Amino acid sequence: MQPEPIIGLLDREGFLQRVDQLLEAARGDRTRFILVLADLDRFRDTTKYYGPDLAEELLKAMALRVLVAGGADAVTGRCGNDAFALFYASPIAEMPLRAEMERLRNSLSRLVVVVDVGVDVSVSIGYVVAEKEGEYAERLLRRAELAAHAAKTAGGRRVVGFSAVFEETIRIRQTLLASVRRAMATNEFTVHYQPLIPLTADRETGCEALVRWNHPIRGLLTPAAFLDIFQDFSLMLELGHRIRGIVLADLARWRREGSYMGKVAINLGPADLALGNLAVDLARSLEAIGASPRDMIVEVSETLLLRGAEGGMMLHRLHEFARRGFSIGFDDFGTGHASLTHLRELPLDIIKIDRSFIAGIEDNTRDAALVSGMIDLAHRLGLTTIAEGVETMEQARLLRRVGCDVVQGFLLARPVDADSLPDAVRRAEELVAALEYDDQAQPGCPAASP
Repeated sequence: MQPEPIIGLLDREGFLQRVDQLLEAARGDRTRFILVLADLDRFRDTTKYYGPDLAEELLKAMALRVLVAGGADAVTGRCGNDAFALFYASPIAEMPLRAEMERLRNSLSRLVVVVDVGVDVSVSIGYVVAEKEGEYAERLLRRAELAAHAAKTAGGRRVVGFSAVFEETIRIRQTLLASVRRAMATNEFTVHYQPLIPLTADRETGCEALVRWNHPIRGLLTPAAFLDIFQDFSLMLELGHRIRGIVLADLARWRREGSYMGKVAINLGPADLALGNLAVDLARSLEAIGASPRDMIVEVSETLLLRGAEGGMMLHRLHEFARRGFSIGFDDFGTGHASLTHLRELPLDIIKIDRSFIAGIEDNTRDAALVSGMIDLAHRLGLTTIAEGVETMEQARLLRRVGCDVVQGFLLARPVDADSLPDAVRRAEELVAALEYDDQAQPGCPAASP
């Protein structure tokens, strides 16, 4: 869908036609041209905050700036909802191009007063130089868009020139996307489970469901190898639905066999929480297999909640899960700048202390003090604490002494398939029992130093 035209600017089709005409007229002249894309940073947030009417007036004001910046020598157009293109129709000199692009960005990135409201505007610039025979407008614009996207991904307010690496990255991504869709169709995505083992008698054993890709060539892959591709919203929805289906089937089988009766933690992402009826549907699915929401932990990360207006919607969804009886877990606690705020706002039952803190508790007194403080704070708030990434017996001993409730990590068990989980849980519980025996045999052992 084409954005509304703005007086003085060509639309995308008209811009491309005019650029192609100029390129054709200059063919054989060995001249250099430049196509620039100026993309407004965080325009979606501006629209949500100020409303669509003011946002449209802002675009008109920015169009005027683009026209002035381009001058008589530039072809200008609106080539996206919040993106403006300039094609310098006269051959560019051998100038310091980067500095010229920075000058353009600065001229566009200034306060705009619209309807008596001052709006701070920042722009990301992507550009490409046309200096060889056979160039055409569509390809040049696509390359400028790739460069602008790289500028925005790097944080915005910057200038990036096109590199062939960008197109190679897209090619690799498209190849991976095709293989992911094939994997979905052939059921290559599966679930492994990692035990959550209590250190105290008043806590329950559980496990965390973790997605794995059983790749036919590369073997069993963890999310680090493929999760970036799931920025595609429809893929995220499909994967989440598939994983929940596998977990429910495993839960039903364990209950029939009497082989595992602990809680299962599942991770929810933004696409999952965008489903307004997920809490209701998941509760019904659990009841259909003889379980209940009390048998499941819903885990979310802090980055999920730092999404402006979307964060508020997701907070509402989490309260719905809590009302239906699900336990709510806060993953990677301590790594975000708003962790304490979320302790106050979220309907939490569990915090998971990030592995980056656990790794240092044996020889870093600050990490030990931070972990001890997190555990104490959680207990004062009535929350259960889970320590992630426990890999040594000494880490487990220190966590037990400072009152951590539950541990998870390679020391106890690596993630395993559903058939292997009962045995993995049994072995992990035996290891923790041995840990308790060691502590009783050494009553004078000091607590972790703060």
